[in-house]
Amino acid sequence: MSLVVAGHETTSNLILNGVLALSRNPDQWERLKADPSLAKTGVEEILRYDAMAQALARLATEDFVYNGHQIRAGEKVTLILAAGNHDPSVFEQPEQLNLARENNPHLSFGHGIHYCAGSALARMEGRIIFETIARRLPNMQVIEQELTYNPTMVVRELKQLMVRVQ
Repeated sequence: MSLVVAGHETTSNLILNGVLALSRNPDQWERLKADPSLAKTGVEEILRYDAMAQALARLATEDFVYNGHQIRAGEKVTLILAAGNHDPSVFEQPEQLNLARENNPHLSFGHGIHYCAGSALARMEGRIIFETIARRLPNMQVIEQELTYNPTMVVRELKQLMVRVQ
């Protein structure tokens, strides 16, 4: 049940965050419409640019020092994936949406033994969705509105996003 819920929530948030990002970056929306195959690298970029999973909590398994701070085994550590996805030492122009970004080691699906089991399905769904939107809804526009997010630090979840399709 956890996988079903996680798969639905993350994919719907990927779509909402992606549509919003494309509306705020019309040059990238135009690129996707002109070349829907950009959805393959584009979904990776949307995952990086405005990830649905913003943070993860883990328990330290051993004592260690990180950046001058002592962390003890058993202490809770919060990893801010969204910050890592915008790290300028990893990503060139991290605040810019670039659907053609090739080298994209984003953290949106986690890492190691906690890597998202549904990542391949999410990527496939995202690619199909954004290719389809670009082909079938080229005149789609986000309607100006006040955006409201559900109050959680873990998932970036818009309550609604209204669009106009002509």
